This record gives sequence, structure tokens and C-alpha cells, in this order.
Amino acid sequence: ITSVISTLDRYSSAGRTPFRLTMSLDLFTVEFSTINNDQRFSAITSFAQAQPTESNRHDFKSVWTNETIKDVAAFANTFGGILVIGVEKNQNDHTARVVGVTSGSELTTGIASAIATNISPTPSYDIMECHQPTDPNKRFCVVRVRSDARLYLVTKKDIPSPVWVRNADQTI
Repeated sequence: ITSVISTLDRYSSAGRTPFRLTMSLDLFTVEFSTINNDQRFSAITSFAQAQPTESNRHDFKSVWTNETIKDVAAFANTFGGILVIGVEKNQNDHTARVVGVTSGSELTTGIASAIATNISPTPSYDIMECHQPTDPNKRFCVVRVRSDARLYLVTKKDIPSPVWVRNADQTI
């Protein structure tokens, strides 16, 4: 699962004609702090195009809601995975749409707080945020959740069951 992160200008030996060499990254393994905003946005866009069908390892959400905490716990309880916030994919859609979350402020603090407050123990995760290069108020987040041998319970009162897992493209 790769996404475009940078483009290097190179010259061919035949006539020194410019061509573009594209390097790609894996959203499951890349060190988020090493890539800039435009690379992050490009990676999310490319990932959504290359992987439009949700799976047991990734899910798209147009916005973060109180219910999204179940998906984080499910990834932690299954095989780990990534949750991409700001990308919309409905059950019958053939493609994922990069829509962004309209917000004048960052999203990561609220998401991190929700994870720490509502899942016990707190799973191991990384989070990155970026904005659309042409619109700083259209924001995106990637929450990368790791799994291990522990059981992670949702402790939020309005969520009926404490245990969630991923089965194909669903949190159950």
C-alpha cells in the first residue's frame, strides 16, 4: 500500500531531458514526522485512490465522531490498522472521496484525548495531521493503531459494548 510522497527531478542521459522519478511511502510504516504537509496530503490522496475499498487494516471516515473510538479499539484488538479522517467512502461507493474536515484549528489533540479517555488500556498509536495545500481549513488525519496481545476495552458510557474487532471492512 503505497502513496506518493515526493517527486525528484532527474535528467536522462540522452539529451538531458527532465523526467520525474516518483518515490512512494507506506502509510502503515512511514515515520510521520519526516514528511511535510504537502507530502502528507499527497500520501492520503494516493492511498485513497489506490485502496478505495476499506478492509480489516484500514477505514475511511469523513469526520471524527464519538462512535469512531470503536474503530480504534477494533484495530488494536485485531491486527492494527489505519484510520483516515477526511476521506469519505460509503458502503455502495466504488471510490473514496478526499473531502477533508472543515476546521480552523488542529484535530489531533481532540482525537488523542478521545483515545486516551475512552479506551483502556490506551493502545499504541501514531497520529498525523495535514491540510489541503490550497485550503488550510480542510484538514485530514491518519491514526495508525498497533496491535499486541492485550485486550482493549471501550469505556465510553454511550457505547453499548466494550469489546470491538475488525471483520473484513466492518467494526463489530
